[in-house]
Amino acid sequence: MCLSDETKSTEEVLQTLADSERKFHAVFDSSLDAIVIMDDSAKLLDVNPAACALLGLPKEEIVGRHPTDFLDPVFDFGAAWDALQQQHWRKGEAAIRRIDGSVKQIEYASTANFLPGKHLSVLRDITERRRIQRELEKSERQLRLLSKRLLAVREEEREYLARELHDTIGQPLAAVKFGVENAIRLAERGDAPATAASLRELVPELREAIQSIRVTFNALRPTILDDLGLASSIEWLACEASKVRPRMNFHTHITVHEKDIAPRSRIPIFRIVQEALDNICAHSGADQVAIEFLRVGDRLELRIEDNGVGFDPGGIPVEHSGCGGTGLITMRELAELSAGDFQLISSRGAGTTLLLSWPAERNSQKE
Repeated sequence: MCLSDETKSTEEVLQTLADSERKFHAVFDSSLDAIVIMDDSAKLLDVNPAACALLGLPKEEIVGRHPTDFLDPVFDFGAAWDALQQQHWRKGEAAIRRIDGSVKQIEYASTANFLPGKHLSVLRDITERRRIQRELEKSERQLRLLSKRLLAVREEEREYLARELHDTIGQPLAAVKFGVENAIRLAERGDAPATAASLRELVPELREAIQSIRVTFNALRPTILDDLGLASSIEWLACEASKVRPRMNFHTHITVHEKDIAPRSRIPIFRIVQEALDNICAHSGADQVAIEFLRVGDRLELRIEDNGVGFDPGGIPVEHSGCGGTGLITMRELAELSAGDFQLISSRGAGTTLLLSWPAERNSQKE
């Protein structure tokens, strides 16, 4: 009877162990995270399908190898292994090199002796997370830089406006004031001819003041947009740029209709073209510049291309990404804030191309 009970107890234990092993392998095989099992020498004893996918190799080409065959050499595996044996649990980050040469960033959590002489590590691919984090940090740096630039631009505009009002408007108006006072004195003496002559002398001063006011207002807001529309304004910008750089040939091809352009996009598009042409004139060394502004389907596509010296966009730090004026960051921000897309293509010796697009007005129809 006792022997029968012992046999039954042994069978129950074996059944329990078998059930536990099946459950473990079910989790092991179906886990979305990579799981590897190592022996006391750190040799890989078993890996799950997710680990094979992470390393880019079949199981038979992984088992029996050492983790250092896959880890980036900068990772100190020996120190991490010693710490695991002492602490029995360890987590951290590392980089692995796949068979195709690509690098994956991983975070790991390891447990020593989860079974006697066997050590388990769970690996999670965080490559995309780290990429997004880097992009976010870059965007935050750009945002801080843009905020500083916007503050500086606002102060520059205030200084410019104050200087323009004083030099180009204040002085002519002061001269007119003195002329009017002189005319009043002449009129009080009854000298009509002298009064008329004094007033006639004020006409050029007033004309100059009016012109100065127009120039200042146009600098603050391009009235040409209201008078002629965006398409003609872009033509005008190209014409003005050709006066600054007579040896540059500017070619424009514009088929967009004013009704296709959302009102909130007009000034940003104008400023982007203005900034781009300023940069080309100042930095490109080009002799051919092409501007295309077309409607393609439900998008408005702007292309500004030059055959100048070009540059390496990836080699420009965020804080130096302005190529004169408000720079590349502000052009990108102007596009994005007006619901547009911005793309820059350039390389040394191959010129530069700006590709931008905006949604066309929904109520407009392409003619």
